[in-house]
Amino acid sequence: MSLISPLRLPGLFYRAFILDCRRLYQVLPPPLKLRFWIIQILQVLTSLTETLTLLIICLFAMTMASPETASDHFLIRESLKLFPSLAPLARDPRNLVIVTSALMIIFVALKCALSLFVARRGSTLAERISLELASQALERYLALDYLSHLRAHSQDLIHNIINRAALAHFVNHLFFLYAYCLSCLTLFTALAIIEPKLTLVVALVFGLTALLIYSLVRVRLDRAGIKVRDLRIEESQELLAISQGIREILIYGRQKTALKRFQKFGQSIIPPRAIMALSNSIPAQTLEVVGFGTIGLMVIVMILSNLPLAEIISSTTILMLTAWRILPSVSRCLHYAVLIRGVRAQALACLESVELADSQARPNQEPDPDFAFNRELRLQRATFSYPEAAYPAVHDLSLTITKGQSVGLIGLSGSGKTTLALLLSGLVEPQTGEFLVDGQKLNPARKSAYFRILGYVPQNPLLVEGTLADNVAFSQWGEGWDLARTEAACREAAMDFVQTHPLGLSQPISRSSLSGGQSQRVAIARALYPQPQIIIFDEATSALDQASENIIKNTLERVQGQLTSIIIAHRLTTVEKCDTLIWLEAGQVKMVGPPQIVLPLYLKAMPNLAESGEETGQNKNQAPKRA
Repeated sequence: MSLISPLRLPGLFYRAFILDCRRLYQVLPPPLKLRFWIIQILQVLTSLTETLTLLIICLFAMTMASPETASDHFLIRESLKLFPSLAPLARDPRNLVIVTSALMIIFVALKCALSLFVARRGSTLAERISLELASQALERYLALDYLSHLRAHSQDLIHNIINRAALAHFVNHLFFLYAYCLSCLTLFTALAIIEPKLTLVVALVFGLTALLIYSLVRVRLDRAGIKVRDLRIEESQELLAISQGIREILIYGRQKTALKRFQKFGQSIIPPRAIMALSNSIPAQTLEVVGFGTIGLMVIVMILSNLPLAEIISSTTILMLTAWRILPSVSRCLHYAVLIRGVRAQALACLESVELADSQARPNQEPDPDFAFNRELRLQRATFSYPEAAYPAVHDLSLTITKGQSVGLIGLSGSGKTTLALLLSGLVEPQTGEFLVDGQKLNPARKSAYFRILGYVPQNPLLVEGTLADNVAFSQWGEGWDLARTEAACREAAMDFVQTHPLGLSQPISRSSLSGGQSQRVAIARALYPQPQIIIFDEATSALDQASENIIKNTLERVQGQLTSIIIAHRLTTVEKCDTLIWLEAGQVKMVGPPQIVLPLYLKAMPNLAESGEETGQNKNQAPKRA
């Protein structure tokens, strides 16, 4: 592998270790920017303190080695010029030893305390920056339109947000790198003042060694980091698939296959992780050999040059003590440079998610205060295709639903029922044609107002950690809830398990604490809670028993004429009392009419269709539903 040209070093260092930091800095809010600069100032102060501590240790070592002649050394002479009041102490070698001993104790303690303080502040700031960027990425993710969430990269954004720990490590490594670079700079400056020739030799040797090591590992680390990032995403996706499909895995006895697939990803990660681990160990080992080899060779050269022994001892003492501090600093600089290269791909994925989502996000709009739904919902020649689908889910579809009407959508799996419900909900827009509410399109402000009058009951509802009331009053999630409205919604949704539980609405629930039927009843109550004008049931009674479904049907009959109901049927009995049925076939309207006319023709056309077992599902061209 070719070495990096020294002429390219400034630009290379900027691109590798400053440019990314600038990108992070630019998206931070002002309070975190201020904390960033406080850390930089503290790091400069720490470096100066460490350099001063090293000089004091050198003074102590010289006074211990030769107390009688130490007062004539350059360091002590210059120190006495700065502090003339200490001159009487220098006349007595024992006093000089006492003073340097005391100063060494004080400054070593001060240096260590300051280093720990700055390290803690830096680590805390790194975590805050990680949380801030992850929050920004999630905020922009939530601002995307529904169609964007159906695209393949949508889940990648979530995985990048989950991986924010790598971003925290990345920022922390940058802080440590800057700190040790400052430490090396101040130490080399101090050494250059005391021993300029030794400084030149040490700087050349350490600099060339560090450059050689970095040249050898940086490209491999970049490749390994990208591979680990991609494999981590694939691994998490595989684990999610196993979790979601655990019923099928257990029923069909595919546990070993699932385990082997997970192990396959784990085996793939081992080689790049091993490269990263080895690269972390190379700098310290190499620099230790080179550093002490340089010291030994320089001592031999000085002896062969017939220099006075006192001068050799003095120079070697300074060199040994300086190397004792510089070697770890240079080694740590390389160590953190290597760590940064290894974790960079994973860390910046979160930042790139912020940048990517920001270009696609739509700002939240306040609801249009003049919006009203008084007459009808209308689709005019609407066509819609899911991302990467071969064929449209609905094509050239036109229909009108008047206010207060109850409409049932029937058709086999893949006929476009769920897609039609999404179009009527306003979550997706037709790619051609129009969706009109009282003859007007939904601009962002009108859409926001439209959502305020809409209740939606999905087939697989979301349950949030909290109480039953929190889930029913989801439209006010995080803002409290109205007791009377919550109780009324629970009654209308046949939630008998409210009365049978000692805690009632305050009972804690989780994603796995309710059965499928109970979850659907919670979703129905949730849709009824905000007292909507329009309610959409997307096969929402599929997990209910007949008694519960009858209660829901009675509720729908009571609100008939008051609510505009759009019902995708799992069982045809659910829609037999609707005002109108819309029969969909291959993404188009085959027939519209009252149930007593449409249902007999539908059943005649589908002789093998059992009413209680009608297929449910999505269009074959539709993207998978997401939890």
